[in-house]
Amino acid sequence: MNISELLNLKSTERSIQDQLFSQILVIILIVSVTNIILNLVIQYPFDANYKWGVMLFVTWLVNKYKNRYLWVRFACILFIIVFLLPLGWYNSGAHSNNVIAYVFLCSVAVSFLFGGWQRLFFIFLLVTMMCGFITIEYLYPDFLHAHPPDLAFYDRIIQVPMSLLVVFLMLRQFSNVFYEKNILLNTLNAKLESMAYQDELTQVNNRAYIFEKYRHSIETDQHFISLMVDLDNFKNVNDLYGHQMGDRLLREIGDLLKIHFKEDGHIARYGGDEFIIMLHLDLETVKQKLEHFVSQFNLLEVVKETGATLSGGYGVFEHDSLDEHLRDVDVALYKAKKSGKNKILHMNRRYDDPEYKI
Repeated sequence: MNISELLNLKSTERSIQDQLFSQILVIILIVSVTNIILNLVIQYPFDANYKWGVMLFVTWLVNKYKNRYLWVRFACILFIIVFLLPLGWYNSGAHSNNVIAYVFLCSVAVSFLFGGWQRLFFIFLLVTMMCGFITIEYLYPDFLHAHPPDLAFYDRIIQVPMSLLVVFLMLRQFSNVFYEKNILLNTLNAKLESMAYQDELTQVNNRAYIFEKYRHSIETDQHFISLMVDLDNFKNVNDLYGHQMGDRLLREIGDLLKIHFKEDGHIARYGGDEFIIMLHLDLETVKQKLEHFVSQFNLLEVVKETGATLSGGYGVFEHDSLDEHLRDVDVALYKAKKSGKNKILHMNRRYDDPEYKI
C-alpha cells in the first residue's frame, strides 16, 4: 500500500456521498412521476401537481450539474425545504399530517449528505419550519385548503405508504454504502498494519513486530529460543553483482526462513542483511531445523551465483532481560564471524563460551 491510497480515503468518503445523492435524485424522480399520475387518477386538485412538476425540473437540472459543483447539492436540498415543503403543506389541506413524512425524509437525506454546520443548519431549518406550519395551522385554520374527506383519505393512503417506502429505500442504500465503506476501512486498516509491521523488500516482519512478540512471550512466561543470521560480506555481493542481486538474495533468504520457521515462531528482518527469528521449540529441534535450513540455503541459485555464505548465533531465553538475551545471541553471531564465518553458533551462558553446533 502506498501513501496515495491513504489520501484517497477522503475522496472515497466524498464519492459515497455523491452515490447517495444520485440515489436520492432517482427516488425523487420516481416519487414525483408517481404522485402526478396518482393525483390525476384520484382527481386531486391539479395545482398540487405544480410542485411535483417543479421537482422534476429541479431533479433534471441538479443531475446535469451534480458532478461539477459541490454547492449544487446544498442548493437542491435548500430549495426543497424552503419552497416545496411549504407548498406541499399548503396544498395538502388543513389537519393533514402528510407533510410530516416528507420533513422526516428531508431530515434523513440531510443526515446522509451533510456534516458539520451544514447538517445543523438544515436540521434547524426543518424544525423551525415545522413549528411554523403547526403555529399557522392553529392560528389561521382557514388559510389552508380544505379537501373533502374522501379525497383527503385517498391522498393519505397514497402518501403515507409511499413515504415509508422511500425511507426504506434510502436506509437500504445507506446501509449498503456503509457496508462497502466498512469493508474498505477494514482493508485499509489491514494494509496499515502490514505497513507498520512488515519489511517491504523481504516481505517478512520488521523489528517492531518481533519486539511486540518478545514482550508478549515474556509477559506470558513462554519458552523461546532466538536465532540471528547474517550474510557474510554482503557488501561485496552488492559491489560485485549489483544491488538488484543483493535484494534478490535478501528476498530469497526471507522466503527460505518462512518455509522453515514460520509455523514455529516469528521471523523479522533485524536490519540490513541481518534476520532474527524467535522460536517456540526445544533446543534439539532447533538444531535439526537449522541444519536443514543451512543445507537448503546452500542450494539456492542466487547463493551459487554469488558464493554467499551466512553466519548466525542462537540461544535460549533463561528468564533474564531481553536485552541480555539478545546480547548473548549477538555475541554468538559475532564469534561465528570472527572464527571464520559460514557457521552458526549456540551461546551457552553457563560456560560463557559459544558452542559450535553447525
